[in-house]
Amino acid sequence: MGSCTSLSCFCQRPFLFLFPGPGLFQCSLTGLVFDVTRESEVTYKTLIWDPLVLQPAHKVAGGPLFGIECPRDSIRQLHLPHCEPEPALVSDSISVVHITDDGMSIIQPLEITETHVVVDVPHLSAFGLVWDLVERFFNYMTKPVRGQVLLFLRNRPRPILSVMLLPGNVPLHDVKAQHAASEHIEAPSFCYFHKGQKYSLSSAPHHFKIQPARAEFFENYGPNYHPTFEIILTTNAEEVMLMVQDPEETRVWEHDLHLPGEP
Repeated sequence: MGSCTSLSCFCQRPFLFLFPGPGLFQCSLTGLVFDVTRESEVTYKTLIWDPLVLQPAHKVAGGPLFGIECPRDSIRQLHLPHCEPEPALVSDSISVVHITDDGMSIIQPLEITETHVVVDVPHLSAFGLVWDLVERFFNYMTKPVRGQVLLFLRNRPRPILSVMLLPGNVPLHDVKAQHAASEHIEAPSFCYFHKGQKYSLSSAPHHFKIQPARAEFFENYGPNYHPTFEIILTTNAEEVMLMVQDPEETRVWEHDLHLPGEP
């Protein structure tokens, strides 16, 4: 599988990707995979979901909504990233919406791999992964989803660490673009969350102020990515252990965060 070459990296502005010929190409920023028939270029960007469009079809968003443009017949299939740890068990509930000026249609997947939902492309416009509303509610009561914990550090004037709990198929690029004034702290981020459960953040040492005490995880696909938790750090802290815990106080994610000490 090849990789796409990005010529534009600004949130809400299109990406431009150049394909040298036929084959599979994956975007490293969003996880999208394009099955390309010939040398061509494609532009696309993340769009904002309109819940009023999905509600009549009893669907809820299961991933970002992408607006895609390219020459006709140059893309045969799309592979949209999902965040299901056991996709075979929920294959009847996942589908893809195709939104054009004429309205919305539902496309059934050709295949669901461990990481992506594969669909044929009738013609390009907006594509997004969706869930059946009733099935999604039932599955959330019993099955987790792959999530990610993202860390952003800012100073005003004391260091404040923002901690975000998000679905695993939210593009990091989109989140970073909304927090350009903060430093993204790279850390192993993937874990498992249940929708509707309340999680807490704790630290060692324990004297840092963390707010709120608990927060509910939900599938947030934008347009806003607000911090789930904030932790106020002291300037002389050099190392902090961060832990995200479920309602039974089981650790679902932890990380040793190294910070610069006092000058």
